Amino acid sequence: MNRQSLDIGRSLTYMFEEEDWVTKFLIAVGMVLLSFLILPAFILQGYVIEIIRRVGRNQVPVLPVWENWSEYLKEGFMATLALIVYSLPAILPACCIVFFATAMTDQQTGELEGAATLLICCVALLIILFSLAVYLIYYAGLIRYAETRQFGSFFEFGRLWRFIRENGTNYGYAVLIIILSSLIGGFIPIIGAAWAYLVGGHVLGQVLRLSGGGAGIPTDPFETPAL
Repeated sequence: MNRQSLDIGRSLTYMFEEEDWVTKFLIAVGMVLLSFLILPAFILQGYVIEIIRRVGRNQVPVLPVWENWSEYLKEGFMATLALIVYSLPAILPACCIVFFATAMTDQQTGELEGAATLLICCVALLIILFSLAVYLIYYAGLIRYAETRQFGSFFEFGRLWRFIRENGTNYGYAVLIIILSSLIGGFIPIIGAAWAYLVGGHVLGQVLRLSGGGAGIPTDPFETPAL
């Protein structure tokens, strides 16, 4: 297990200390603002993947220039597609809840029967727990994808689980920082969301670097260590 720890403070502020940070950050804000058009959301996700890669390689500046738009779009689409595939087991139960709730609602009072309400709450809780598990493994897949550029890397579940187990402390902190930064960023609409995206890319990149990943490092952090 790696004994080095994350530099959390750096992840929270680096985007304001980078070369040409104003332009780079404002473009990220623009991508969030236009995310309802779908393609900008993919582009921003691809940009974050490049940040993971650059931090993993200890490259500077960390914020890349906004120039490889097609690459950001492709990688962001792949990452989003992987998340959709991950979420498929939860989509069917969610649809069933909506159908069941509609069918069991009293048409006159608009209220659900007690047993139906309890059942729906239980299924909803299971979906929430499953979603948390999905994101726990998904972030490892995102790190792996940044390393390999291969879509199949998202589904190497054995490797991903070993990576999480071997880097448990740093990985756990990284996921926690992603969650907290998203909550904090929510207080400043759009700008806060852009900041949270960039924080997430940096902490995941740190996990990659501290695990022994990144270009120029011969060891694969996702491989099983030799006995």
